[in-house]
Amino acid sequence: MKKSLFTVAIALAACCLQAFGTGDTSVRQFKLANGMTVWLSEDHSQPKVLGAVVVKTGANQCPNTGIAHYFEHLMFKGTDKIGTTDYEAEKQWLDSIAAKYDLLAKTTDAGVRRGLQADINRLSHKAAEYVIPNEFNNLISYFGGSGLNAATSYDFTIFYNTFAPEFVGQWAELCSERMINPVFRMFQSELETVYEEKNMVADNLLAPAMEHLLGAVLEGGPYVHPVIGSTESLKNPSLNEMREFFGKYYVAGNMGLIMCGDICADTLMPLLERSFGRIRPGCAPPSAPFALKPFDGTRTVGIKLPIPLVKVTALAYHTPTEEDSDYVALDMASQILSNGSGSGLLDSLADTKAIMAGYAVPAAFKDAGFTLVGAVPKIPFGSKKKAERLCYEMIGRVKRGEFPDTMLDALKLAEELDFKLSTETIDGRALLMLDAFGYGAASWDDYVGRQSRVAQLTKADVMAAANKYFDGNYMRLVKKFGTYQKDRLSQPGYKPVIPRNVDARSDYAQWLVGGHPGKVSPRFVNFDSYARRMSLAPLATLYAVRNDVNDVFSIDFVFAKGTLDDPLASSVADYMGDLGTDSLSRLGLSAALARLGSRLSFGSDHNSFTISLMGLDRNFEPTMRLFAHFVRRVKADKDKMAELVTGAKLSAGTFAEDYSDIVRAVVEKIAYGDKSSYLNAVTAGQLKRIGADGMVKWFKDLLHTECMVLYCGSMAADSVALAVRNSIDVDAINVPCRFINRPLKAYDRPMVFVYNAPGARQANVGTYTVLPPSPTVPRRVTEQLWAEYFGGSMSSVLFQEMREFRSLAYSSYGWLTLPLMAKFGDAPTAYHTITGTQADKVLTAVATVDSLFDNMPLRLSGFETARRNLLNSINNEYPSMRDVGEYIAWRRLYGYDSDPERQRVPLIEKAVASDVEGFYSDVVRPAVRVYLVVGNIGKAEMKALEKYGEVVELRKGDISSMFSRKK
Repeated sequence: MKKSLFTVAIALAACCLQAFGTGDTSVRQFKLANGMTVWLSEDHSQPKVLGAVVVKTGANQCPNTGIAHYFEHLMFKGTDKIGTTDYEAEKQWLDSIAAKYDLLAKTTDAGVRRGLQADINRLSHKAAEYVIPNEFNNLISYFGGSGLNAATSYDFTIFYNTFAPEFVGQWAELCSERMINPVFRMFQSELETVYEEKNMVADNLLAPAMEHLLGAVLEGGPYVHPVIGSTESLKNPSLNEMREFFGKYYVAGNMGLIMCGDICADTLMPLLERSFGRIRPGCAPPSAPFALKPFDGTRTVGIKLPIPLVKVTALAYHTPTEEDSDYVALDMASQILSNGSGSGLLDSLADTKAIMAGYAVPAAFKDAGFTLVGAVPKIPFGSKKKAERLCYEMIGRVKRGEFPDTMLDALKLAEELDFKLSTETIDGRALLMLDAFGYGAASWDDYVGRQSRVAQLTKADVMAAANKYFDGNYMRLVKKFGTYQKDRLSQPGYKPVIPRNVDARSDYAQWLVGGHPGKVSPRFVNFDSYARRMSLAPLATLYAVRNDVNDVFSIDFVFAKGTLDDPLASSVADYMGDLGTDSLSRLGLSAALARLGSRLSFGSDHNSFTISLMGLDRNFEPTMRLFAHFVRRVKADKDKMAELVTGAKLSAGTFAEDYSDIVRAVVEKIAYGDKSSYLNAVTAGQLKRIGADGMVKWFKDLLHTECMVLYCGSMAADSVALAVRNSIDVDAINVPCRFINRPLKAYDRPMVFVYNAPGARQANVGTYTVLPPSPTVPRRVTEQLWAEYFGGSMSSVLFQEMREFRSLAYSSYGWLTLPLMAKFGDAPTAYHTITGTQADKVLTAVATVDSLFDNMPLRLSGFETARRNLLNSINNEYPSMRDVGEYIAWRRLYGYDSDPERQRVPLIEKAVASDVEGFYSDVVRPAVRVYLVVGNIGKAEMKALEKYGEVVELRKGDISSMFSRKK
């Protein structure tokens, strides 16, 4: 076997030489002898492969039990060969655990349940004596892998990761072995982790509302139940039912192998037959038939959302799935009502101020579909009845064909553009392949055939579909202010199960690794050959990248002024997308661009404001003329400004209900004090004072700021440069880039910042530690290695200790804040962590994190995985064709003449574990540590937290400008 792996690697070498693809986005389809489907797509534009196994089973095959989702979790625990020092000895304990869980599922007596749970805990400790935690993950990393993950939907489950192409043989061996005989070890710990995930979903602002919406609209089918399962089911799991589930559905005829990237399909099939061909043959049983409860136009259902002021109304229709012959025509009918360019019939109502917003949202699952057509009435006095009447009228216009042919043609162009963009990169094409196979496409060609069906659509086709489905049979949905009651899912209080074999290797791992060094050789970006650089003016530079993949151009005007320079940047970006000119309304401009198949958008981040144009090469020049017209003649709109102000007020109203936003705001408050982006965000009052004209003036002034123009397309750079000069006055650009570094807030003593959120079912515990400057590349590499080792992956200390061993969290991770070395190398750095846990486990979580910082365990296997993770990420995150210009432009602006990864890679390769240990001992351990806690925290917990530092309770006004006194 080893010989074949090396042979494949050598054969692949010839496929890994060119810089960017040549336009071949085809997919080759095969069938292995065992019946497993294989889809392969060759793309040598980046030195990586995205590989995935798709199983055509999901929550619908086990409604409300959560088995499909929980089984996905257990697939990371290894097999009878992976993840164990002695499976035969381990198995007797695992069998005993399974028997106890079956008894638990049949028992309601609280005392008996406690006794069974104590037995499960005791047996789990015995089984853990043989466990090698995270061995599968570590082997994936050893052989060039990154981004290892999985996901369960209603209709299918996917297991995927990205890897370096030279290890395709090892990847195929590992990922096929995983599917042959998985072992449900560490069951107790993983079940508690799923409890935490259930709590996390319950705290999500929109998830409960979506769950109730699906329950109403798809009543009668399995989609009414949450993928994660009911609380009662999670309390009573059965390992035997999971084994039966595996036996039924994890068979070759129900599975697909998707590989997209730097591969040679001709050399792969023998390898795939030897590896994935081992998976048990068979076909899954057919899904149980169901019939949705029909709509009759008389039922109204309220959906609770904790969003004040806004009224929402919608009409829900049962509509076809993607594989239905009517889907394309009805999807187009929905887009004529509302679409991404804002040129639909409902969009026009918002443009004329008849409503605040309109939408038509299709949702298609494998076996059911629905479409919501609705509106948001004007705030505060808009009428839901009037909004509904307008929805009916617009639906009627589609049914009667009262829309221009040019609108249909424009939407066809938009579909063409979307498909080309989605298939031009490895990641984008792989995601489409996963969806197509998972949702039941007979072949890739059949899926791609949808594009030809779109091109052939006629107005009559669209009218027929609208009349067939948008009839009197609908359900009325209205928004109600409020929240749904949350189930409380408490953990049984098990003693943590900590495996003793953290640094061990199974016999299988020793065989697979052998003497193979697993060395990744990252490809570096050539600044001189990958993008042509042209100076347009002293402070304006063009970076042009040749597109040989398709006929889609993109051109981004990146101005060096972001929210750190002026927080108003994000609001201006939102506002500009709603404006027209002195001769073209916003709707008229959108329609003109849409007829060309082009798009104009605006965005901002901390460091830049970007104007983006995208379209088809053949329409580059007229698109640039429209853009030039907009830049010169943009017209302020007071009504759109009023909507922006209203949006800011709504954000303030929902802030307290979005716990993830609260956590981010607390993190920023602790790290940056008054410089927090949340405390400097522009408020509704400030926007009102600035006014519509003030926003346009800001945009006009922006055009004088240093600019990088990033082009990707087929035109010559000289022609692009001329078009740029004709659209903006590059000679008037006279404000150089201002590099801004927010100073990190230093603390001279330990502190604990608490934000009390009584409605939260989950709590978040975090740390903030200021560290000394890292002014050199070697120092930064050491710091990054330590950060990766401590909290950067599933093999990190933080993840293993908090989730894998103690089941205290669903998510637990850390990250570095590193000021730009070229400009602020002498500024301090910082390390942050966040752990999501149950409210009643806050003190345990804080104590555990504190102990890990005070006494960090040094595990050689963990260090080696961290080192490889850094190298793998450099290789696997190599920029795509459309991103490489931006990659080069920013690094040149920072002062680099060549790819800075050239300096990091040899240092990472030579790093040793003592480097990380020394950095921890000398730098991290003695540093002052600050804690944050966000959740439902009582007085007793507040008192106990004083052990870790001075406790300061934060309120909304302390973390967000929306509630501070200065507005």
